[in-house]
Amino acid sequence: MSSCSSKNDTIPTKVDSSNISQSQLDKNDADLVPKLERNNKNQVSYLFFNEADVTKTIFLSFYANYDRRTIAKVELLQDNKTVVSNVKLHDKKITNNGKFTISLSKYIPQFNKIKFFDENDALIFTLQTGQYFLEKININNKNNEDSWFLDSYYTLEDAGRFKINAKIKKKGQNKYSYKILLPKKIKDQNILKQEDKSSIKDNNFSFNYESQIDLKQFGNYESISYDMSVIQSDIYGGQSLIMSVNIPLSKTNIINN
Repeated sequence: MSSCSSKNDTIPTKVDSSNISQSQLDKNDADLVPKLERNNKNQVSYLFFNEADVTKTIFLSFYANYDRRTIAKVELLQDNKTVVSNVKLHDKKITNNGKFTISLSKYIPQFNKIKFFDENDALIFTLQTGQYFLEKININNKNNEDSWFLDSYYTLEDAGRFKINAKIKKKGQNKYSYKILLPKKIKDQNILKQEDKSSIKDNNFSFNYESQIDLKQFGNYESISYDMSVIQSDIYGGQSLIMSVNIPLSKTNIINN
């Protein structure tokens, strides 16, 4: 699902290294850390790790671009402890207004920092990512020919509020029910208000879902995001995934995601 971003500062990309030692260049990279991570430590994300999928793709956000050195490897940490070093990279630079995409093939429960290494296995810097919590689920996303499928959607975002309207269709006359699945860590906090005004008529499923967190309940966080999955069940109890979306909630009406 798309959302707007204000992380649009760009770090100058041209560096004249002809008269700069490697140690000086490393220091220049380290000096960029505050501009890249800014207030990431005030963000928290609750994600699903679906064991039925090959990998879990995570879209990290920073507040500037970086392309001084090629990023060849990363490690994820919780505080100062490495939790995984086997991370697939989709990018070799931090580009597109601070975006950096990774994939996990193995479940980890949490992380809040990332280490970047160059092609010589030298550490570039360590950045705060915000706190990420992951929860294991196992939901097949291979639906039958007559299962519901996502046809179209649009979203609306405001301070502390997110709304999605989706059209979900199906073929055939088999009956299915649906449920909304949320990560337990955010659900158990009882800070999330949800409203489901969905309706099903014939083969058409109009999914109308809204979530909200009162601004006073954000605490020290500037933004709180979570995965929301819509699951369908057949009459035999078999389950499959209709759609999954990451929902960003922010204290302001600009979502940094």
